[in-house]
Amino acid sequence: MLIGKKGFESVKLNDLIAHDYTKALYIIDKEEAEFNTIIEDIEKANTDGIQKGKEVQQAAVNYYSVMKDLFMFSRQEIEQEKLMRYSKSEKEIRSAQEKMLELGREKKYISERFQSR
Repeated sequence: MLIGKKGFESVKLNDLIAHDYTKALYIIDKEEAEFNTIIEDIEKANTDGIQKGKEVQQAAVNYYSVMKDLFMFSRQEIEQEKLMRYSKSEKEIRSAQEKMLELGREKKYISERFQSR
């Protein structure tokens, strides 16, 4: 889903290199749908008769939820990058740059939360 030549991340990266932000955002929508499907499948899994099945199921849901949050973060980053690239106003560009810094801090927090699991 995410890695490989035809994986979402590779396609998204190629779109970003080409400055095609609309396509990159579309790929993020596809990633989100895929994560939602995975999370729903885990939640639907029958854990009856499995020792600590509910705990493992919840841990898996939490794991994929944090992964989703991390990957979906790029949506906001791409939107800010698009503003920085195409805005005519210096004020809008500066605002987008400041938002990118803020997003970087938030992403670091999410990454640390992910690593602690």
